[in-house]
Amino acid sequence: MENNRYMKRKNLIEWETIMTIVRKEIEPREYSGDLAGAKTILDKLPQEDGFVLKKWGDILFKEAQENTDLAAAQKALSKAKSAEAAFPHAKYKHEARQLEKKIKKSQRVLDKLEKKYDETSVQFYEKYQQGQYQDAEDRKKWAEKYSAHLAFLEPLEAMKKEAKDFTVAKRLAFVQCVGSRDFRFYPFCSGYCCMHSIKEAIIAHEHEPETSSTIFGMDIRAVSKGFEEYKIRGGNHSNITYIRGRVSEIMEGSNHNPVVIYEDTLERQVKNQEFDMVILATACAPTKGVVELSKIFGVELDAYNFIKTSSFSPVDTTVPGIFVCGCAESPMDVPESVAQASSAAERAAETAFQLKSEKEKAVA
Repeated sequence: MENNRYMKRKNLIEWETIMTIVRKEIEPREYSGDLAGAKTILDKLPQEDGFVLKKWGDILFKEAQENTDLAAAQKALSKAKSAEAAFPHAKYKHEARQLEKKIKKSQRVLDKLEKKYDETSVQFYEKYQQGQYQDAEDRKKWAEKYSAHLAFLEPLEAMKKEAKDFTVAKRLAFVQCVGSRDFRFYPFCSGYCCMHSIKEAIIAHEHEPETSSTIFGMDIRAVSKGFEEYKIRGGNHSNITYIRGRVSEIMEGSNHNPVVIYEDTLERQVKNQEFDMVILATACAPTKGVVELSKIFGVELDAYNFIKTSSFSPVDTTVPGIFVCGCAESPMDVPESVAQASSAAERAAETAFQLKSEKEKAVA
């Protein structure tokens, strides 16, 4: 009858104490990885209790998984078998069998690792097919690839040597209206180039405070809200110089830097100035495929090959139900393009609603 004391759980106070210690003291250490601390507390509990035995199995199996020796696990197994002999109950037999299975599984894992690291390099790298390419054709093929690699490597090394003499471009020139406001190319103004060049010059100065920028243009068109103040701030705080004039030619200087030759229209003099880099603000031209696209949809183009609209309906094309926005209609910056896209979406929704209403009237 004494052997059935734990089976019937008559001594509930002792059992509840064991459960409390396991839940509050052992399991937090087990989950945090402090297995040694968990084992120290577990060793002080009644070793014949089935719940304690199960917790031994969990902790020792976790140790086995972490590639520790299995002596402690074997010890726990012997405890399990002694518990099974002292308390011949199906629950303890099951726990002992489960623990034995876990120990055997861990031993197989360790055996597999030992076998893996005992392999020779040839055995371990069989998947790389070592020694499979040995005939003359294969050697010729790899020799050709290596020769091509060397042929590419030599000019690359030469370029690296030249690049050592390169320095950061600190003297920047922005040339406005390249191809725009010119009757030989595009007579219209692209609209956003001036402010874009000022923005790039300010960003360049933020990255490298020693950078100075010169913007050449017939005039700086800062026409939206806050643009004029932005332009003045660039001149006062970002080393930007605005020169009213037209660039006639860009030549290569003695040290291979670009030299800008321009006419200063305020002083009415032809001058030249050397820079480290010249940035061209080119015209906002229509895309090349717009002509073919207009034929597909049947819409008309204006004289500059932008999609034709009217002043009172800037998103309506010449074909009802087809709308346009952004630089497909005319040169414009991002905020204006976004606003026009919203307008085009609204017109499309309005047209769809009108068609739906007409169909409902026809049915009625």
